[in-house]
Amino acid sequence: MAKKLLDIMRDKIRFKHYSIKTEQSYVGWAKRYIFFHNKRHPKDMGKLEIEQFLTHLATKLKVSPTTQNQAFRAQRSAKYHCQYEWHLSAYGQAYVRVRSENE
Repeated sequence: MAKKLLDIMRDKIRFKHYSIKTEQSYVGWAKRYIFFHNKRHPKDMGKLEIEQFLTHLATKLKVSPTTQNQAFRAQRSAKYHCQYEWHLSAYGQAYVRVRSENE
């Protein structure tokens, strides 16, 4: 069974040696973004949906620009992990493969 998006995000964040707090924050924002758009997958959303979510944060929730930036980075990270796949070679080197449409 394939891993779920948020599990993939956690793996990639850990691979980059980000702090656990950063991981929790990014995954939390990715969840909020997905739920805001009625559980649509980030790969099916684009710029318009990101703008809608950030506008909602600014106008309805009145979050600070710093918080909006953090939410944006998490969304970008979620979308990035949908389109690309990180691999670790037998020699410990990482490489990226772009996923095809049917994967």
